[in-house]
Amino acid sequence: NGLVYVYMGKKKKPPPLPDLEAALLPEEEIDLLFVQRQCNWLQSLEGEIDTSHLGFLHFGAARTQDFERGDHSRLVVGNRTPEYHVKDTKFGVSYGGYREAERNQTYWRVAHFLFPFWSMPPVGPIESNFLTRAWVPLDDENHMVIGFFKKPAPDAGRVAPDQWFAGASHNYRYLPRTTEWMGRFRRVDNMTNDYNINRDLQRAGVSYTGIDGIQLQDQAVQESMGAITDHTFERLAPSDRMITQVRRRLIGAARAFKKTGKAPPAAGNHKDYTGVRGGHFRTPKKTNWVKAYKAEIAKSPDVLAEQAEAAE
Repeated sequence: NGLVYVYMGKKKKPPPLPDLEAALLPEEEIDLLFVQRQCNWLQSLEGEIDTSHLGFLHFGAARTQDFERGDHSRLVVGNRTPEYHVKDTKFGVSYGGYREAERNQTYWRVAHFLFPFWSMPPVGPIESNFLTRAWVPLDDENHMVIGFFKKPAPDAGRVAPDQWFAGASHNYRYLPRTTEWMGRFRRVDNMTNDYNINRDLQRAGVSYTGIDGIQLQDQAVQESMGAITDHTFERLAPSDRMITQVRRRLIGAARAFKKTGKAPPAAGNHKDYTGVRGGHFRTPKKTNWVKAYKAEIAKSPDVLAEQAEAAE
């Protein structure tokens, strides 16, 4: 579907390609988005798997009255400090971020880190959130973000600044391509021009960041930490549980490979990715989040359900 995969192992026969739902959709149904970022790949991925930042980085100027009752964004703005469950899986790590909702319900945002560099964020309802991103290292201080979206892409067509944050557009303005190694998929709005922050929107309280677009807001924060941030100054909090667990798994996998040659999770087993999707949904209170997630997946009439049935 428009991507080239490179096998870097020693086996004569490469393993099958990862069984990622978004990549298995018909080519005409997929949008691919490439963006190069100037920082370490894990730095960006850790921003991706932190659901709590949605409420202040992207919706920082929003108020609950800006949303209709029943809108999940109203819940995010009404409670910017979600609670977390985190679980190791055969493919990596999953989290369930949760908040109280109306009518004695719980609002869940479930997402995944999948070895070695995949993520499935909860940007849409789980029944339609066909989305996967890859965070591919180019070197220690640069990486490529590759997004698979089922058409239309989330928030497609929103080009004007929204009321509560400066645009949710997916309009990516690129610099002209060059023949240099890092000469492709660079954004016009970048650290050299402060990502074209609109200070007037900030002063007016319309936008928390003044930066147009959720992905560009993420990029500005991740790159402005430095090419490789100094983690010795960190003071991690409960909202960082997913990040700390992903680090543990990455370090553990690297140490095991170095010591015994054991392959990391999902390496060579493409079916470990089958039946996995991020997304948000609601359940009655005191519902087991893992069981609820599996039940939501099982209701899907699309590619994912067919994959899960085939895997069984």
